[in-house]
Amino acid sequence: MKTLKFIFRRINAFLCDLALAYGLFYLLMFIRPVGFPIGAYFSCSVILYFGLTFGLFGRSFMQFLFGIEIEKRTLNHLLFKLFFISVIPLVLSILHFDILLVMYVLLILILSIILLPFTKKSLWQWCSGAQMKLQKNMFTSKLQVIILSGVTIVLIIIPILRSNFRFNIDDFYQNNKTEAYPISIFEKNYYIKNIQLYKQDPLNYIMQLFDKYDIVVLCERLHEETTQWDFFSEVVLNDAFAGKVQNVFTEIGNAQEQERLDMYMNTHFDTEEDLQRITAYIARECTTWPIWPNTNFYDFILNLHKFNEIRNKDNRINLFFTDSTIVWNKAKNQQEYDGIIENSNRDSIMAYQLINQYDKLATKKCLLITNTRHAWNIGKNEASYIFKKFPEKTAVVLISGTTQLISPPMNGTLDAAAVEIQDSIWAIDFHKCPLGNIDWDLFPRRYKTHNLKYKDIFAGMVYCKTPQKWILSNNYPFILDNFQDTLLKRSALVGDKFLNTIKNSIAREYFNTIDVRKSPVFALVNLVFLSVHSIILLYLFLNLSVKLLSMLFRKQRVESAVND
Repeated sequence: MKTLKFIFRRINAFLCDLALAYGLFYLLMFIRPVGFPIGAYFSCSVILYFGLTFGLFGRSFMQFLFGIEIEKRTLNHLLFKLFFISVIPLVLSILHFDILLVMYVLLILILSIILLPFTKKSLWQWCSGAQMKLQKNMFTSKLQVIILSGVTIVLIIIPILRSNFRFNIDDFYQNNKTEAYPISIFEKNYYIKNIQLYKQDPLNYIMQLFDKYDIVVLCERLHEETTQWDFFSEVVLNDAFAGKVQNVFTEIGNAQEQERLDMYMNTHFDTEEDLQRITAYIARECTTWPIWPNTNFYDFILNLHKFNEIRNKDNRINLFFTDSTIVWNKAKNQQEYDGIIENSNRDSIMAYQLINQYDKLATKKCLLITNTRHAWNIGKNEASYIFKKFPEKTAVVLISGTTQLISPPMNGTLDAAAVEIQDSIWAIDFHKCPLGNIDWDLFPRRYKTHNLKYKDIFAGMVYCKTPQKWILSNNYPFILDNFQDTLLKRSALVGDKFLNTIKNSIAREYFNTIDVRKSPVFALVNLVFLSVHSIILLYLFLNLSVKLLSMLFRKQRVESAVND
């Protein structure tokens, strides 16, 4: 029984050491050098922590606190420990092997926990030959434990206060204005300096790209975010674009409805209601989802129609849909639906629509709006197929916030710096601005092994408002006009869960109103960080509290024994 308790004490001490190393890492993040990879920085923090504690105590601090002594102590024990839990992760992080890094960390944790109960030796003990035993003279300095407990609580509270945390989630979404995760002071100042030096008017930047390229791709962020589409409308709905470019392609929209779309763009409607009704019919038709409910796409089509209506036919803007992976007339059940989606080669189909139309365009210039990875010129993505066909004629522009829900681009420093910039929308050329040399860190990260920089994927970036100011919007007039039965039929192919969601939405008349709300993305990223951060440090705090209480009770027992 004593042996089992000692093993669990060692496991607990190891986990507490990692939590304490994390606390050190959190503090050091505020002074992280510009461009230093976070994964590598964490490994360096672990090396620093164990190096200092082994230098001061001849073992880790938590081993010292829990009375675990190392027999046959040699430098090999420390070196092997650092090698397994710091050096190897450091190398994997620098080489951008993210998946291997996660697998390795999980493997080390599992091996460390499994080996001890069965062999009574940790992995680094096996390698170094060191032995562990319970110290006879237990740690007695309550002051050190109290100070460390206080520091731990402060570390928990700092990000909570920084993010203006509220227990009411909706209230937190509305009031969360500052990032909870640590931002390097040096890196933030570096970003601010370069943005102020290289930023330019975003509309002029986009139009100037057409002087050099025939095809400009805008890398859309969250589909339903409206402020970016307000910017897209500014780019498109003006005389300069109509005269110079004239053509817009969108990822969303059913290419098989192109004839209807062309007819719509050349039709005058007697009433606003008739115009809205037909616009809704076109906007809601999606090839892979039962309905496209995003207000921004409906508004874009509607405003484009109004813009074109007052112009002569030779000076109108043409809109082309690219998605033609139609499943509704092919799939009979969910299994067939999933099979069609998985084997559709959707990106190549969308790229073909643009490539096929290119030679027919009068201006030989066009703007493509497509989401996230579809706009990347690597892998089997829409833009990469276009690049292969027109390598010298295509440029991709990043719209800030792509994949923001998974992890903030540029480690969140970009958004933190943007708060300090007076303009809410601006552009930078990645081939001129040093920020283009930042390691590319967008999700999914299966391409990170290419060791790419932002300038390798994007010609530049349009920063379109900080995440705190993003607006999401769904629904529009006549969205379910003569469409409810079709929607339910299509939803059944997607799955029972989706079908029930649509039924509930119809029952509570959700589609009857336009649902405008603040984007929760920024708050959600903060919430995830706060949860992980708090759990790690609370684990450390609870162990320190238990240790302090055991020391107090031990003192009382000793005093009672003396008095007796």
